[in-house]
Amino acid sequence: MQSTKALRGSLLALALLAATLAFSPATAPVAAAQGTKTLTASKIDGTALTATLTLNNHTGTWSYQKQSPTPVGPCTGILSGHTLSLTSLAVGSTYTYKAYEWDGVANPVTCNTEIASETFSINAPTGADLSVTSNKGSGKIGISFSDIKDDFADTDGDTFAGIKITELPASGGTLKTLRTWRNRYSPVNVTLNQFVSDPSLSGSFSRKELFFYPSSGSTGATFKFKVRDSAKTESTAEYTATITVPTAPSKPTGLTVLDSTGNAVSGRLRLTWTNPSNKTISKWEVAVNDIANDDDNDSNTGVATDFGSWTTICQSTEATITDPNDSTKTIPNPTYDADCRNVTGHSVLLTSAGSYQFKIQASNGVGSTASDATSTIAYTLAVPSQVTGLSVANGVTDTTATGA
Repeated sequence: MQSTKALRGSLLALALLAATLAFSPATAPVAAAQGTKTLTASKIDGTALTATLTLNNHTGTWSYQKQSPTPVGPCTGILSGHTLSLTSLAVGSTYTYKAYEWDGVANPVTCNTEIASETFSINAPTGADLSVTSNKGSGKIGISFSDIKDDFADTDGDTFAGIKITELPASGGTLKTLRTWRNRYSPVNVTLNQFVSDPSLSGSFSRKELFFYPSSGSTGATFKFKVRDSAKTESTAEYTATITVPTAPSKPTGLTVLDSTGNAVSGRLRLTWTNPSNKTISKWEVAVNDIANDDDNDSNTGVATDFGSWTTICQSTEATITDPNDSTKTIPNPTYDADCRNVTGHSVLLTSAGSYQFKIQASNGVGSTASDATSTIAYTLAVPSQVTGLSVANGVTDTTATGA
């Protein structure tokens, strides 16, 4: 009896298995959807011209087809994973891909039941030519990435990442990157087609900035670049950076000596001159030659060209100076003037009679240029007239008097 029951159980199990196999589909099953299915593009790389498509909320096999740009691509793939790598894309193109349920037909694969689609673009960013000037001297000139960024535009909404140097300066100097952390590093020459990232995207430790190092006697140079966005897509156009190396100011002219009322010299002296209109001027100075008294602190008494040291009229580079009474403190600089470059006049106070000449000098970070000397000015201090009316009354001095 026991063996009969066991045999019946085995036969029943076989019958159930046969029934299950009889009702199994001949094609691979399509899994049920898990929420809303979406197809998204990511990791779009405008340099490698690649992207990744991801089918979300789907399990099981699927296929895909490129809809645009034309021509429409073939129905491709029996995919079991969630991602698909796209290659050989093109800058300036808009792509549309669709995902389909696989219908079980392997050869050829057909795309009939659409489950999701995605459209994305690889558009080149744009920039503009750059003008670079400096008044900090000829040691090195910084290339402002903030100025480049101001002209950056990207229709895909990608952000500015940096520039690729597509043409190096042919003459006049060298482009170099400099890691600026604690001034511990030496500059490194930029190579052709090198990408230089926006310094603002790096921390202080790894931050590198781009500089132009002028050669001796250089008046400037140019180089070309392309802008790159955060998707690594570069501009189609090249842009030109024009660097102007500053020179010393032009010679000031028209130096004239007047009195305080603008007439011929007869009282407090006023120097006026013609500004050379150099935007880089950061300092004006005056020098005086006291021909007769030789008050210019040297031994060449009476020499008509023997000027003393320069005295600052104004300067726009140091708003504060060290307190002469306390080296640990700073005080406002009495000669500071933010608009110093536009100064065209200065008052001079002379304390003794004599013959004088004057010069003025304009300076910037590169050098200084002096004016010609004025003609000799004879300045005479007036002698006060005699005091009169002084008298003594009752042994007490009457201090009431008349006179100059």
